[in-house]
Amino acid sequence: MEKLKLNELEIASKSVVMDSAQRFTEALAESPQFRAFEDVYQAFRDDNIAQTAYKALRDKQESLSMMMTLNAIDEEERSMLNKLESQFLSLQSVQRYIEAQNALIALCQEIGDIFSDAVGLNFGLACRVGGCCG
Repeated sequence: MEKLKLNELEIASKSVVMDSAQRFTEALAESPQFRAFEDVYQAFRDDNIAQTAYKALRDKQESLSMMMTLNAIDEEERSMLNKLESQFLSLQSVQRYIEAQNALIALCQEIGDIFSDAVGLNFGLACRVGGCCG
């Protein structure tokens, strides 16, 4: 990557950046991937069986979190956790949600790659969460 000096950079005004960001978010919201994600997310939220399975899985994970951190859960608890996870993941609304989420993630990664090429830096690395551990 070629290093640019500050006086070689084109600096856009805040209003131009905000307008561009607004147009981008509107375009993203109109994408088939985003619309599909919204639709299946709502279907997932409205699916009482999926919500009950999710709550059971989450509650079990929370109750075992300390033991899981220590890698000290017994086989019976691990089996129960795996059973709850399998039941949750077998639900059609959950499968559609995961598929739509993956499609939206792929679109966002593709957009990130386009941004990276356009600005000459790795957009994904530049936008990582801060802190010592990334």
